[in-house]
Amino acid sequence: MKNRLHYFGTFERTREHNFFTVNTGRPDLYKALEGTFEGGSYTNIGFIRADYQISDKQNLFYRYVNQHTLFYCSGCGANSMAAFSNNDDLIPRDMHAIGHTWALSNRVLNEFYFMRGAASDRGFLNKAYAPKQYQQVVTIPASMGGGTIIGGSVYQFPSLTWGTYQCLPPCVSNAGTRTTFTEAQEALSITTGKHSWKFGGSIQFFPTHEWAPGNIFGTWTFSQDQYFNPSDPNFSFANLKGATRFQASFPNLRREMRNHSYAVYVMDEWKPARGLTLNLGLRYDLQTGIWDDWVKQSDYPRPLPYANFGSRGDKNNFGPRLGLAWNIANNGKSTVRMGYGLVYTNVTNIVPRTEVSALRQATINLTGNVPYPDPYQGRDPAAFVSAAAPNINIIADNLVNAPVRTTSVGFSQQLMSDMAVHVDGVYQKATDYPTQVQVNTRNPDTLARPLPDWGQIIQYQPIGRYNYKGLLFRLEKRLSHNYQYQVSYTLAKQDSTFGSPDLVGVGIGGVITDNYNPGRDVGPSNADRRHEFVFSGGGQLPAKIVVGAIWNLRTSYPFSAKAGVDLNSDGAITDYVPGTTKNMGNRNTAAMLVAVNAYRATLGLAPFSASQIDSSLFSRLDLRISKAFALGEARKIELIGQVFNVLGRDNLGGASIFYQTNVRSDAFGRIQAAQPRQQGELAIRFVF
Repeated sequence: MKNRLHYFGTFERTREHNFFTVNTGRPDLYKALEGTFEGGSYTNIGFIRADYQISDKQNLFYRYVNQHTLFYCSGCGANSMAAFSNNDDLIPRDMHAIGHTWALSNRVLNEFYFMRGAASDRGFLNKAYAPKQYQQVVTIPASMGGGTIIGGSVYQFPSLTWGTYQCLPPCVSNAGTRTTFTEAQEALSITTGKHSWKFGGSIQFFPTHEWAPGNIFGTWTFSQDQYFNPSDPNFSFANLKGATRFQASFPNLRREMRNHSYAVYVMDEWKPARGLTLNLGLRYDLQTGIWDDWVKQSDYPRPLPYANFGSRGDKNNFGPRLGLAWNIANNGKSTVRMGYGLVYTNVTNIVPRTEVSALRQATINLTGNVPYPDPYQGRDPAAFVSAAAPNINIIADNLVNAPVRTTSVGFSQQLMSDMAVHVDGVYQKATDYPTQVQVNTRNPDTLARPLPDWGQIIQYQPIGRYNYKGLLFRLEKRLSHNYQYQVSYTLAKQDSTFGSPDLVGVGIGGVITDNYNPGRDVGPSNADRRHEFVFSGGGQLPAKIVVGAIWNLRTSYPFSAKAGVDLNSDGAITDYVPGTTKNMGNRNTAAMLVAVNAYRATLGLAPFSASQIDSSLFSRLDLRISKAFALGEARKIELIGQVFNVLGRDNLGGASIFYQTNVRSDAFGRIQAAQPRQQGELAIRFVF
């Protein structure tokens, strides 16, 4: 409809020919598996949009997006993940959205929004990386659930990981998930005098359906580096030694997670006096299904310990919000800002996913001196499992939506007509985050489990704690006299504990490494960077040339020193080196190295020096230049050139940090991944 309906569609495909490097630091043992391999990804995106003006007071919109992304050998490289150590990862997503706005009067506005979408994640064995002998289909014995699988065992050494597998149809994929998203929002805004009210609410449904394949061949962990080359005709898997852990699971299964969220809120923007604005609000959140409150003990072959499904849930989540802005002299030059908010985080579907399938998939977790290459000692795996105490994952009955309290205070001052300075302080405190704890750990003295009829019992408990303190400075000059710039500096500290040492807890999504010594998990957060500096600026030069630059500088992340074996007999190889605690690296490196070298001495390994530790300091300067050419009054063409990391600095790490934390590896403290040294980009833009 002319002047009332607008629509368009677009399609985009991106193929990135990226590469990953496997560099173990032990070419004498793993040379055949080292090198550079092509990985990368492709992404297809389709988008449709339509906007319809129903009348002068009503508007309707519709959006649809479809995206398929495939990562080749996802996660390979970095910490010595060999080319045949992971699968390709296909992530298809799509979403429909519709919205309606209606101006009921000049003081009342109603807004409605509805969205329906889905996201999946499927892994597929990439035969370009898989050795030929591991591309053959293997039939799973009936005692282990039946079906077919391709691949083999996974082998983990201190400096190398090799091997992967994939189940075949009727199995969906190696590890398939599909989450559907349904959401509806309603908001009514009313303006009356000095008050602007807003009332609203939302309903969200996020169920997840997952295919959980069994790890039939198992994963082996070894305490020492040793020669490994499956392509060598003289190499034999049977000659490997030092196996300290074996993990396996079967059969393949499907599981379901439910997740429903409801929210209502009221907000008021109130101007009680000239130059003063208050924002007041109250929100209530309720999440159901995610606690497995729909599950019954009778759904399991035997009752789960520590589980009372009917008692679960969190129904008192009221979150007040308060904001203040004060224009001190009513001239716009000096402003004070204050804010406080209490937010309740939703529990994600990953928390209850293994509890719903407890006792439906047998899990094997052997540690210590594990018999290799036959951990079952000639017995049928199914019979071996039936005689062993079962391992399970559960969630605590007192799990809650983690509250996050944020407080901020800020001040802005205009220095000149085109320049201002801003100072802000932020404090954030989060408690009660779901944290995994092995509650059936053997007593270090008696070696007896609290529940001897059960093996590992990993429970999500609401004990995760997190603090953030930040001081932010910003100086900015707006565009005048043909140039502009902004300088910002952040001094921050992030800790994974709050309160006294007996109230410790790891950060978001963490794992307690030792149930009997939780204090070892006290330390900086994994994302802690103490200092961050950013400069950005641009200028307009003669001949319609525009230049811009951005310089980012961030100090190092911390990292931990891991023993590489199960020291406390809890079934997990996550223990810190004796005498160290969480994330001492780059925070108290000297003390960490003393403990690390003392531990390596007991293993007959050479000590490390401080020069062994790589820096994860990030420094990058990016430049941009463009020039426009006029093609008449209504057209122009623009030439654009960009260079990233102009100075060619080696910024070690990637999207996340990649420190080698296993002290049994000679590459301990190394970062075996780096961002691109330099990149250039050219573009032509035509405007009409």
